[in-house]
Amino acid sequence: MSLDTGPTGLCGDCSSSDECGDANDACIRHLDQRFCGRDCDEQRGCPGGYACVQLENSPLWQCVPADGCAAPSVAAPSLDVVRQYILTRINNERAARDRPALLASSCLDELAQRSALAFARTDEPLGKYVKECDPVWPNCECGWSAEAELTVAGYALDWTTAVESAVDPSRDQNARFTQAFLTLKATDAGVGFWLSGDEAWIALSLH
Repeated sequence: MSLDTGPTGLCGDCSSSDECGDANDACIRHLDQRFCGRDCDEQRGCPGGYACVQLENSPLWQCVPADGCAAPSVAAPSLDVVRQYILTRINNERAARDRPALLASSCLDELAQRSALAFARTDEPLGKYVKECDPVWPNCECGWSAEAELTVAGYALDWTTAVESAVDPSRDQNARFTQAFLTLKATDAGVGFWLSGDEAWIALSLH
């Protein structure tokens, strides 16, 4: 897998489990198709249109589609367009609270993108930041001083729905992510984004 690409999400094409989400997501072979499942259990369940089943000869339980895989309804535009949209939405939330706008940083963008991809592959929030910045803070690359990450999933999720869900401060599950961009003393921000299947991973690198 290239360093510049992330994993394939639920129902995405795959040839091995290494291409699917984190270590508990499997590449499933059914009839003549191969597609990525997502780890599940009876308590967590699966999106509508999917069932949580145990794989044969495996301890893994995976979400699998009941009637075939559905593609996202709206294709994501270029990463630059998505980044600008996310930063605009974040700055709108900051303006509503009389906070100054965060400035875009291409250096932080690169760190944030790699953080989003690392999060998507490992399911470890802040993994890249903790490993690379914490040991040398405050001398981190690009003035990197804080990180916030979030994953959003939903059947037939498109990129705008993912972003709107992520930046909504009223959602309890977003609390750490939204508090980072609303309350931390930062002036610059980088945005990382990866959308695959019905899941999006978003990272903010702040200075």
